[in-house]
Amino acid sequence: MIEYALKRGSPTLRIELWAWLTEILATLSPRSVPEKKLLAYLPHLYADVRKNAEEAIVPFMIRLGHETMVKTSEELKNVLCILDHLLKTRECKFAHLMSVLL
Repeated sequence: MIEYALKRGSPTLRIELWAWLTEILATLSPRSVPEKKLLAYLPHLYADVRKNAEEAIVPFMIRLGHETMVKTSEELKNVLCILDHLLKTRECKFAHLMSVLL
């Protein structure tokens, strides 16, 4: 149902869904949502609702891992832009974790 709304819903609905997904994923443990469900949402992560979709990248990356997201993103239209954004997100996430640990 969520996947359908992300694919076919109005831009306003998609913006709200990405904001909701970001909030929910931040509160759940990494293994509480089936990986298959999250993978179904990835093709819609980079749609015209970019701001909220980009905020959802980190929670998805924590649960799926960088490699899984790269592999799934290779099937999308603007793959170079997406891969560049994933790399930047991974670097920022790593830098943040290091600053917390040190």
